[in-house]
Amino acid sequence: MSIKLKLARARLLEREGQQIPADTPEIAAEYFRGFKTPGGLTDREIEARKRTIVLLPTTFKGSDEICNCCLDGYKAGQNIIFAKCGHKYHLDCFNDFVKNWRACALCRKDMATGKNL
Repeated sequence: MSIKLKLARARLLEREGQQIPADTPEIAAEYFRGFKTPGGLTDREIEARKRTIVLLPTTFKGSDEICNCCLDGYKAGQNIIFAKCGHKYHLDCFNDFVKNWRACALCRKDMATGKNL
């Protein structure tokens, strides 16, 4: 599927109130174009977010919640991290995402401050 078709699909899903799959870096770049996302988080901001890491216990049975980056569910034994806006991510997804983006993939608030960008 071309980048233009993927972007159109992402925008349609957004209008329908559904989450947007960020299945390629190109989609993320196109989708966030026009939003004020001045690069990723600083090392200091990332360290501050690491205080919110939670290890899901082995007794965790799952839920309907999904990672706002990869759109996969959470499983027992996984580390999750909270952005300042309150949305959750797999730790690995968060670490990759914040290298280039400040805006939450779901609400587009600054992941370090929780403020609107």
